[in-house]
Amino acid sequence: MRFAVAVAALLAGGRVMSAGAQDPPPIAPVTSDARPPASERASAPAPAKAGRSVSTGTSTTAPDPRQLRLSLRQCLHLALNHNVDIEISRYQPWIEDQNVLSSLGAFDHIVYSSLSFGENESKSGNPFDTSGIETDRFNSALGVRRVLPFGLSYDLSFRADRSKTNAFFSSSINPSWNESLTLAVAQPLLKGRGTDGQYTGVIVARHGRQAAVERFEKALTDQLAAVHQAYWDLVFARENLEVKRQSEKVAERLLEENQKKFEKGVLARVDVTEAEAGVATQREGILTAENAVASAVDKLKRLVDPALLKQDVVLVPIDAPQPYDREMDEKAVLEAALAQAFARRPEYREFSPLMASQDQSIRKAQNDLLPKLDLTASGALTGLDDSFGASNKELRSGDFHDWSFGVVFEWPFERRAAQGALNRAELERRRLELQRRSLEDQILVEVRAAVRDVKTTEKRIEATRRARVLAQERFEGEMNRREAGLRTTFHVLDAEERLTEGRTNEIKAVIDYNLALMALFRAEGTLLERSGVLVQENLSPRLPR
Repeated sequence: MRFAVAVAALLAGGRVMSAGAQDPPPIAPVTSDARPPASERASAPAPAKAGRSVSTGTSTTAPDPRQLRLSLRQCLHLALNHNVDIEISRYQPWIEDQNVLSSLGAFDHIVYSSLSFGENESKSGNPFDTSGIETDRFNSALGVRRVLPFGLSYDLSFRADRSKTNAFFSSSINPSWNESLTLAVAQPLLKGRGTDGQYTGVIVARHGRQAAVERFEKALTDQLAAVHQAYWDLVFARENLEVKRQSEKVAERLLEENQKKFEKGVLARVDVTEAEAGVATQREGILTAENAVASAVDKLKRLVDPALLKQDVVLVPIDAPQPYDREMDEKAVLEAALAQAFARRPEYREFSPLMASQDQSIRKAQNDLLPKLDLTASGALTGLDDSFGASNKELRSGDFHDWSFGVVFEWPFERRAAQGALNRAELERRRLELQRRSLEDQILVEVRAAVRDVKTTEKRIEATRRARVLAQERFEGEMNRREAGLRTTFHVLDAEERLTEGRTNEIKAVIDYNLALMALFRAEGTLLERSGVLVQENLSPRLPR
């Protein structure tokens, strides 16, 4: 049976689910889980965002045929099918499958045969025979041998040899056919006995295959985390661009008012100049923001489908960031996350097959330290006559046979090779234990940091929301005082800049909250499940034809 690794994103009831598991809470609200057809990509309405001050930055007027509107779940689904790095990591378990298959080759049946002809001319030792001795030989053999997983080996062979000579004092049967059917077995009693001596290669290969699956799951988690990061980076870039455009409109309106007042002679030229500088500053910010959007689009394209890099299409995220709704119980979440992490992090689970493999290598090395003591036995039916048929008939009659029992003993006096292998295996086992302990410390730090980040971003959302409200009030106050002649354009532009900064910071805090949740799910090892991704082993590897 072939084993392989596949990634299945199962769509059921409009939601992405893990088979056989409860539907986990989504990381972000999902408005659509099916990629819209080309004719509908630009006309899909933007999702409503009640109770939020953050806009999508998308227009609801004329549709743009170059836009591809995607939810986060759709991006994850595309990445599972088109991400090159995921496809690369998918091959390692398939390669390990072939290593398992190769290791089983040590127990294959081996069929062998031989065929030879020969002639010998020699001087006769008989003084009355001066013509010399000529001997014609024909030798043939056919057999099968195999080593069994518990150490027993057998060899079943059939031999047929023909000899013809002109020697005066030769056998009475000339030419002669000598046939034999032989079964020989050998069973190690010490070194090489049992699965520790013979089956270690297969056991190690199977553990290596299991470790490769864990490494694939780790690589898959990393790539999907990168998709999450790129998606929310694009959301922030578009939101930030929209804020910059709104600020530009305010600056342009302020410039227009100042120019009219200057023409009427009620405002100084310096106020017009300051307003023009404000517009230029906002346009520079828009250029920077547009470049950030383009970079974020390219980054997301590469992760979800590199083919999109060659197309003039703009990715438009349609999911809103998950808003902060309730305060997190930091202590309870930390305890639960640590328990999840040590049970579900693939890089931590990988140590289980690695250490099991090393334990098997230690047992193999300990077995190799023993002396070789093999019990051997053989039995044969024989036949001898002047023709092949007659000789074979005699063999099948069972009248003539040969058997033997014995022992074979070998013991390297220094045993340096076996002792070195054992020492190396034990040292490698200790190193794995230290590496696992180090990873445990790293997981502890990562989970704690992830929980703190979620808690911090919760507080940042409240702080930035309050700062944005105050900045809005200050800006409106500066505008009113400017109308009353109590403030200059400089004060209004400064207040407008603070308001823009407040809006951007609030958006960034909400985005960072979603990224912090993603980082927490990744740290506790549940990101795949929460993304609706299930690792299955039901596909065949992509072997070249």
